[in-house]
Parts: sequence; C-alpha cells; structure tokens
Amino acid sequence: MSRKFIPSAVMILLMFTTTIGYAQSKTAASSMTAIELNNSYSSVSDTLYQMGTQWGTVLNEVMTSGEYAKLKPVRAEMEQFIARKQKEIKASPIIGGSEKFKEAMLSFLNFESNMTTKAFMPFEKLTAASKTDEVNAMIANVTTLSKGETDVLAEVQKTQSAYATKNGFAIESTEPAK
Repeated sequence: MSRKFIPSAVMILLMFTTTIGYAQSKTAASSMTAIELNNSYSSVSDTLYQMGTQWGTVLNEVMTSGEYAKLKPVRAEMEQFIARKQKEIKASPIIGGSEKFKEAMLSFLNFESNMTTKAFMPFEKLTAASKTDEVNAMIANVTTLSKGETDVLAEVQKTQSAYATKNGFAIESTEPAK
C-alpha cells in the first residue's frame, strides 16, 4: 500500500511544483518593468548578431575546406533560437505601451527567419566540387537579402526609442565614445 502512496505523492508534488513554476513565470512576466522588457528584447538582437557572426566565420572556414555541411548546425541553432524568441515575444505581455515595439521585434525575427532559410540554408547543398560561380551567386544572394535588415533594424530602433521616451528611460548608445 505504501508503495502506491509514494509514487502518488511524487506525482502530486511534481504537479504542484510545475503549477507553481508556471504561476511564478507568469507573475514574473507580468511584473516585468518597461526597462526589463526593453533589455529582454535587446538581448535578442545582440544574440542574433553573435550567431550571424559565428555563421560568417564558419562560412569563411568552409569555403577553403569545401565542408559546407558544417554550416547546418550553426544555422539550425539560429533557427531554433528565432522560433523560441518568436513564441516568447508573441506571448509577452504589453508593458507600458509596448505594442509597436513588440510588432517591430516580431518583424525583425521574421526577417531573420527568412534570412536563415533563403540565404544561409542554400550553402549547405554545396560541396568541395561546387564551382566558384555558384558560391559567388550565393554570397551575392546573402548580400542582397541582408540589405533589408537595415530597414527592419531602423524600425526596431525607432520603436525602441519611442518606447523608452514614453516610459522614462534612456537607451544606451552603441556609438563608440569619442
């Protein structure tokens, strides 16, 4: 009899812990301040910048070796990160009038998702026998598609700045000190 009780008690404890954890995460999200939301959104673009830099570094390496398949795990990690952040941001509460900032971040993530599938993924089909013209065409495609990123990021920065002003905090400058 006590054997059945212990697993049942463990199950109840697990359900209680899961419920408490979920409630705490919902409470934490809803008690987030405007500046904390800003910092959370900003960390997404920072992380994607680092991931993009890593993909570029691996691309430079594989262009010499011809082992283009090595790009797949880097791109896949980026795609997983983007998908996770899209879900998190869609589910994030509106804090201090964050609707437009949220929309801009989702637009940015959609753009980045498109980049991973239309610009990065095609490289994974290349081999050491691929012709230089084929590689150069793919590099040109990345360059062309990435030009839109400037506009998307400008919209994020514009909505972020308006959000900061509305909520009484300053955005840290990314310009080097003079």
